[in-house]
Amino acid sequence: MHTYSGAGDAPKYGYYKAQRHWMEITLNTPVTEWYQNTTSNNLSYWGLDYPPLTAYQSYAHSLVLHYFHPDSVALYASRGHKSSLGKLLMRWTVLSSDMFIFFPVAIYFLTVYYASRGSSHKEDLVWQLARFY
Repeated sequence: MHTYSGAGDAPKYGYYKAQRHWMEITLNTPVTEWYQNTTSNNLSYWGLDYPPLTAYQSYAHSLVLHYFHPDSVALYASRGHKSSLGKLLMRWTVLSSDMFIFFPVAIYFLTVYYASRGSSHKEDLVWQLARFY
């Protein structure tokens, strides 16, 4: 329920708003326009500048936000949008990304890395995993 970087700093309102805007763009425009300057996607207002895999991740999150709080990803109307529910849902997108993408990949990488080194020291793996958390 706390504030975020750029809160109240119009017109872009910080990185939190960039993430939310990317969800708005991926939900409401065709894939071919995600990286193009169009009437629906003004690249000077937080243009999508991450690789396509991340854009699809934004799209997946936008479906969740649209289901629970459509105002937070409404094209144009959601610029500067702020609400407690919107902030909560945005924070859940970060936690879910960590739980379902980042941590499994990190665990897999470390498991494969230590297995390839022939390390039988499970405490090495546990120590490295603890650094991620």
